[in-house]
Amino acid sequence: MTGLRRTPIRRRPQPDPVTPEVRGAVLLRDGGCLLARLEPAHVCRDAWGNHHDPADLSKLSLEHVKDQLRMGRRGASDPAHLVALCYAANDRVPSKAQRTMFREYLATVAEHTHVELQHGCPTCEDIRRRKPPRVA
Repeated sequence: MTGLRRTPIRRRPQPDPVTPEVRGAVLLRDGGCLLARLEPAHVCRDAWGNHHDPADLSKLSLEHVKDQLRMGRRGASDPAHLVALCYAANDRVPSKAQRTMFREYLATVAEHTHVELQHGCPTCEDIRRRKPPRVA
């Protein structure tokens, strides 16, 4: 058998991974599924279709939101471009109207792009006043 050569699988490294610190900061900032807050009729579900509390941070994932509508590349992996969503909201592609709501929400919390809680930041002070979220 000549001509066949074994080559290792080439995997591209993820160019911009979400760090655990950024994930935690976005979950604390949002305090739960953002779609449940923006659309009151939304019911949060896990991967198996079971209902769960929108504030259960252990069952949420992050959605990358781009600054402008464009094809291809996802938004950056920083707090200014991430929102917390439940599995049901993140599994299907969010509609154009929902993405517009996400962009408007991110514009309101634009100053809150730091990962650790800061004194003097209105969003951080609001997070401190909230009861601690459930994390499994």
